[in-house]
Amino acid sequence: MDDMGRVLQQLTHEMRPPSIRMVIHVEQSKFEASMANTSRPLTMDRTYIETGKGQRYFDDIARIAGGGTSRKTAYSDGRRSANIMYSPKDDSTVQAVNIGHEFMGETGIGYYSAPEPFRYTRVGLIPLLEALPRAEKLGPATVAGRVCDRYLFREVKGGGLPQSLVYALDRATSVPLMVAAYKDVEHVHSDLPSWVWEAVTLDEISSYHFPLRSKQTVYFLSSDGGREVSRPDMTQTIEVKSLEYDVVYPTSTFWPNPGAGVDVFDSITRKHSVTPGAVTPKATAVGVADPIRADPSDTGAWPVWPVVALSCVTFAAALVFKVRDRWQARP
Repeated sequence: MDDMGRVLQQLTHEMRPPSIRMVIHVEQSKFEASMANTSRPLTMDRTYIETGKGQRYFDDIARIAGGGTSRKTAYSDGRRSANIMYSPKDDSTVQAVNIGHEFMGETGIGYYSAPEPFRYTRVGLIPLLEALPRAEKLGPATVAGRVCDRYLFREVKGGGLPQSLVYALDRATSVPLMVAAYKDVEHVHSDLPSWVWEAVTLDEISSYHFPLRSKQTVYFLSSDGGREVSRPDMTQTIEVKSLEYDVVYPTSTFWPNPGAGVDVFDSITRKHSVTPGAVTPKATAVGVADPIRADPSDTGAWPVWPVVALSCVTFAAALVFKVRDRWQARP
């Protein structure tokens, strides 16, 4: 088997499990030296499920320090998607359901709508398995003490301008350990990134490998004495709180049950309806099996391993969406 065949075989195992469920906590802050250090710290709690049948669930709650919360939730049964809008007064009360083919606005964003680092099982919206054979192999790199092979993906189309992406894949497992985005290929060669995601730990869960801790940094490009430089602007620390593989979920997990009195807008059938009843109930959590807790101190872990809002509920929530969309669109 040639080297590419080996990498693709490893990726098939690592990135196409029968199912995966993760609960992730993210903390975001600006660097003190940032030119625009005006935003308050932001935390995000994310629950994501995906199956080999294309079923998906994503609940994403963001909170600004000192007040302001926004929530986005999306479901997919593998054919259709349902995006949830919440009451401006209470982000646990479902106000409307929008049905269509778009899962959490990912086509407009140009990146897979999943939490980092699982987002990087794709290159933009294309599965890494499909994109990798067309990539340009660069020189090796060391990420957090592990030998990696780097691959360049030119002109990856997103919601804004195309970006060149560099993936560093762990040589032993083929799991991405770092992803860096650049304005163009010239900035790749000059090492002037727009943003970089980098794993901090490499952990073994069952027969899979996954980063339980990672970080992501957004940079701004500026001029220093006539020379272009890339300076850190914003950072996220990403921690996987729980992770489980290969669980069989009921089909009801991947379609909302909003309760009574909720507006349903179906862009596929072009119909509007209201769920039977008169009272809009509280949103209920998705019922799934108890997760396997991902313990970084487990003896099976590797010692080292190493980035479209549905509604704006308040002025502070609008700021949340503005900040989060910047992370998703990666200008």
